[in-house]
Amino acid sequence: PRATEMAIAARKLRAVEFGVTLDRKGRVKDCRITKSVGDPAFDGFWCEAAHACSDEGQTSADAMKACLKIREEEFLAALNTKDPGGRMPPATGK
Repeated sequence: PRATEMAIAARKLRAVEFGVTLDRKGRVKDCRITKSVGDPAFDGFWCEAAHACSDEGQTSADAMKACLKIREEEFLAALNTKDPGGRMPPATGK
């Protein structure tokens, strides 16, 4: 059933919709959830990840998409090993 839990988590994460506003240099200025799944950890992931990718200098659309994909994979992998306290992994990849 762990694989089933992971598939559900992946679907839930991908169901969140968000929008970002960029500054003149292409960095994330603002991020808003436009479709929530009702779980703050999953909802907040995308904006945290977008800010982290932007802070790393990923300002082009392609670079941001690639960075977000890596963050998503890291987040889902970390769910497999989330700590006994049940805390969710950070979106920053650290």
